Parts: sequence; structure tokens; C-alpha cells
Amino acid sequence: MHSVLKKLFAVTILVVSIFDVKATTIPESPVEIKTSSRVRPISTEEEIRTRETACFCIVRHGETTMNSARRIQGNSQEGCLILTQEFLEICRIYSQDRIFDAMYSGDNVRTNLTMRCLTGNLGDETCKKYPEFNEQGLGIFEGQAAESVLSDEEFKKMLENPDYKVPEDVEAKKSSETGSEVIERMLAGIYKIAHEHIGQKIAVCSSQCAINWFYRWASKNYDAVLRLDNLDAIVFKYHFSSDESDDTIELVTKENIPFLEAYELVKKMKLSSDND
Repeated sequence: MHSVLKKLFAVTILVVSIFDVKATTIPESPVEIKTSSRVRPISTEEEIRTRETACFCIVRHGETTMNSARRIQGNSQEGCLILTQEFLEICRIYSQDRIFDAMYSGDNVRTNLTMRCLTGNLGDETCKKYPEFNEQGLGIFEGQAAESVLSDEEFKKMLENPDYKVPEDVEAKKSSETGSEVIERMLAGIYKIAHEHIGQKIAVCSSQCAINWFYRWASKNYDAVLRLDNLDAIVFKYHFSSDESDDTIELVTKENIPFLEAYELVKKMKLSSDND
């Protein structure tokens, strides 16, 4: 497998994060993000004790040429996936013990190819593409240098306000989304596939901003901004309600962790219909 992958991609040990900053300034009053989804963050452990569960691991895609050049990728298809030594090792380990019952990604190349590499077979089409897990559309910022974007007032407003949309690049046809819109579609995708995999373990490959917005919603901590390196992940349990209208999400990891740590965590996790 390694020889095939090495022929297709350049191998580098450089791992670069798009966000090389800590949490930005957030309004003093936490912003409540309202959605039309039938799923909500967990309130108490008591309410989920007798519910069926599924387990999700959401991982950020592998490093791309846009990441290594420290340019904002957004939801564009620009940039090729680079296989780092870390990625090759993850592929080797996971191909020996595949713990996930289902694997999903956005419909862009970098997230889908990351998941297909993990299966050990680039021709594997079992990883389903869901546009709900694509990166946030960042309009005029896509393709720009990360350093200048992160200090831009428009970009800061977007991070601070889930309903703020940065300007679109009409000429280049690069659309933008609010954080609330990203959360809405992420939850729609999670709800749909969760109900297809009750009692199972699911891996989803997404991107930096999209994972951050979901995390802020699930943790109910809207001033939290995760610094996700490539191949970092978060893990959560999905608890099903009897009428499918009040499902809940429980974060297992309180922060992002490397994929192999998430892999070991999910591997040991027990899921059953009575949650015992």
C-alpha cells in the first residue's frame, strides 16, 4: 500500500494548521445558536441512561498543499493532499484493525481521499460523500494567505458571530456561509447517518471551520475555538430518543486529540441498546 501512496503523493513531515492562533475575542454574552435540527446537546447524564447510542469520530483531513503554503482553503477544491509520515503510519495501523462500521466525508477531494487512504485502498468507494460535511464557504478569503486573513476584521466578525457572513467573491464564484448555516447542515448529515447506524461506530472526515462550529454548538461554549492540526479529531456519542425528535449529542473528548488517540478511544468504547 505504501509504495502506491508514495508514488501518488509527495511525502513530507511538515504538519501545518490553518489556524495558528488561540481563541479570538468573543462577545461577553454567549451567543445561543438556534437550529431547526431534531438533535440537541446533552443536558444531563440521567436523560440518556436508557437510550441507544452510536459513536462518531470526526477527523480533520490530511495536510494539503494549501495548508503547507499557509493559505486559506475554505470550501474550494484547490490544493492536493500531501501524505506526511504521520499519515502513512495512521494508514498502516488502521488498515490492520478497522474499527469503524461506516466512513463518511465531505464531497471535496481532500476529505474523501483522506478517508479512502485510511481504508488502505485508494479505489475503495465505501466512503460515502456528504456535502453536509464540507468546509465552511469563506468567500473572498479563499486562497488568501492565512496570516492576513486571521487578522482581518471581517474574518474576526465571522468567528465571533455565528450569523455573520463574510463577503462572497462573486467574480470567482466563491460563496460564503455563516457559522449557523454550517452547524445546520452538519447536524442534518449527522442525524441522517446516525439513524442508519444505531449501535455502531462512525468516522467522518471534515475540515477546520466546520468541525469548530459543530464543537462550539455541542459544547455550548461559543467562545471555544479549537486549534486543529491536520488529522486531529473529536469524539462524541449520539443518543437516540424514542420518537426521533429529541436526540442528544454528548461530547466524549473535551478538546481535539490526534486521530490515533481518538482511534484507541473509540476502539475501547462499548455501545449497547441499554447503554450499560
